[in-house]
Amino acid sequence: MSTVLPGTQVSARGLQWEVVHTEPAGEQQRFRLRCIQGDLRGEEFDLLHPLEEVTPVSTELDPTRAGRLKQWLLYHQAFLLEQALGPNALVAVQPGRLEIAPYQLVPVMRALRMSRPRLLLADGVGLGKTIQAGLVMAELIAQRRAHRILIVSPAGPLLNRWHREMRTRFGLRFTAIKDAGELQEARRGLVLGANPFDHVSFCLTSIDFAKQEKVLQDLERTCWDLVVIDEAHHCVRMGRAGDWEDSRRRRLAELLARQTDGLLLLTATPHDGYDPHFASIVDLLDPSLLNARGNLRGEGYRKHVVRRLKQHIKDAETVKRILDRYCELTEKGEEQAESRKQRLRTLRDYRRRLERYGTLSWEEEQDHADLEAEEMAAELLSSGTNDLAGQIDALQREQRRERGRLRRVDATRGALAELVGCAGEAAKEDPKREAVLREVRSIRQAEPETNILVYTEYTDSQDEVIGCLRTAADGPTSSHGGQRLDTASAEDAARREEAYQAITRLVAERGVITSRDAQEITGLDASRVRPHLQRLVSEGLAVAEGQRRGRKYRRVDHA
Repeated sequence: MSTVLPGTQVSARGLQWEVVHTEPAGEQQRFRLRCIQGDLRGEEFDLLHPLEEVTPVSTELDPTRAGRLKQWLLYHQAFLLEQALGPNALVAVQPGRLEIAPYQLVPVMRALRMSRPRLLLADGVGLGKTIQAGLVMAELIAQRRAHRILIVSPAGPLLNRWHREMRTRFGLRFTAIKDAGELQEARRGLVLGANPFDHVSFCLTSIDFAKQEKVLQDLERTCWDLVVIDEAHHCVRMGRAGDWEDSRRRRLAELLARQTDGLLLLTATPHDGYDPHFASIVDLLDPSLLNARGNLRGEGYRKHVVRRLKQHIKDAETVKRILDRYCELTEKGEEQAESRKQRLRTLRDYRRRLERYGTLSWEEEQDHADLEAEEMAAELLSSGTNDLAGQIDALQREQRRERGRLRRVDATRGALAELVGCAGEAAKEDPKREAVLREVRSIRQAEPETNILVYTEYTDSQDEVIGCLRTAADGPTSSHGGQRLDTASAEDAARREEAYQAITRLVAERGVITSRDAQEITGLDASRVRPHLQRLVSEGLAVAEGQRRGRKYRRVDHA
């Protein structure tokens, strides 16, 4: 009787029953039965067997007599549901040409547990968000849950990398529509008025192209099974702080979120320190996670967010747990099926609590990690270790290559340090000074009694030349003229201020002056007088009258 399946008709207490569920209860077997006749029809009771007699109802098979079509359809649907894969089953056994780290399977498993997979992949830089999104896409395609996929990414190298990674690692050939020319080319082969996006199953486009009004109209008239938006932090709701471009990106993200069942948002910076911005990203995943004020409602959003940093990935500790459990299993032999069932049931309970509440206690997290290590060790024991040995060899080769690369980096760093030292020595040499010295020596060698004049604009340069010639025993007899660099700008500013004050006094005395009057009083030309006159006007001391030629400047009398 322990092998009775749910749905089997049995007889107990003189009535006909249907088995709902069976489970062991010590030495007894507990049956959950639903009555199918009499006054108790539809009621459910628990009976213990063999304490109470529970006998399966057997009917003879008569091939000449057809059964009821309604019952056959019900049995057929039940059979199909029995064949359905559970939420933890992966159809794509080898989804891509890559080595998958255990933590990269977390988004896939979480997406499979959702009827509408909508996740925010917010792992740190370098943890492979592109690979994780590709794994989700490959698994949803393998389970026939995704037939039309759209990837939206910033234009440029990032867009090209998406196209290359999906093709080389997962065998997914996306059609890139990155500009108006490619959109027109896709439209040319269709009937008049057709939407090009309806005829592209796997589409790749840039966010700045898709936000255009005409492209938005085409995207609004189609739907997708899965949409992936990379660098999703560009699609936050900026409010008054944003510009028109930010609002158009936000409008695109909201439109795509409405037109798809599955949504993956990828960003390494989900929170910029401003809570409303993060809440606007969560709003794209599920608006019910926010309250009427636009704030996050409780901790429900956590089941939609996958956030790990590099310090969270503790591969060495996990591998040690798996090794310890693997050694125990090899000593004991194959573990009992009942023990594995209990472990899987406990793991399932932990995952449900984690999905519902978003967190576990410290003790529960440790227990959860131990149980997962035991399950992985059991799978290794049952499936063999050939693949694991090959992966270890590949890792060792990668480590050797990395050590060689580090040695080359150290050698390059030493060469650069030596080059910096050479540059410091070369900075002491002045090619212009050496050229002057060579020229003076060549002149003296040809005509020893010739006087040489060296002109410089600033006295600093003149002092440098004098010091060079004195060091070479060709010192000058006299030097004069020029000005120093640090005083030239101060003297110019003083002269300009003096000219401006002279013009100010002139307009105060005469009331009306012209540009020629200002030139006469200052001795400057028209181009240098013009800024002083414009300054008079800007400071409200005078107003300009007339055209440019013959313009007059009249004094302004303040009350």
